[in-house]
Amino acid sequence: MDIEKLRQEIIKKIEETDDMELLLKIRAIIDDYWMVNEPSVQYGIESDEDIVAYTVDGKPLTKAEYIADIDSIINSNEKGIPHHEVKAQMDKWIQDRLSGTL
Repeated sequence: MDIEKLRQEIIKKIEETDDMELLLKIRAIIDDYWMVNEPSVQYGIESDEDIVAYTVDGKPLTKAEYIADIDSIINSNEKGIPHHEVKAQMDKWIQDRLSGTL
């Protein structure tokens, strides 16, 4: 069965039903799917240059900057850096953010 035929069968069954509970379940399934699989669509994020977060001092972070920050934290932890060094790096990162040097 191809995707277009399946889509048409599902649409037809949805159009023919009067079962509100079924329709609500279908909507919940679709909403859950889009939340997990297409979060950028949900929030209108279209490019790496879109603002997705703000620092505590209000500086906007693009999607690319935000991901890079998270990746650097994850990568530093995967390299076996001791906890106290990660904490020191995080403290420096926070101070840099607060002082506006990043």
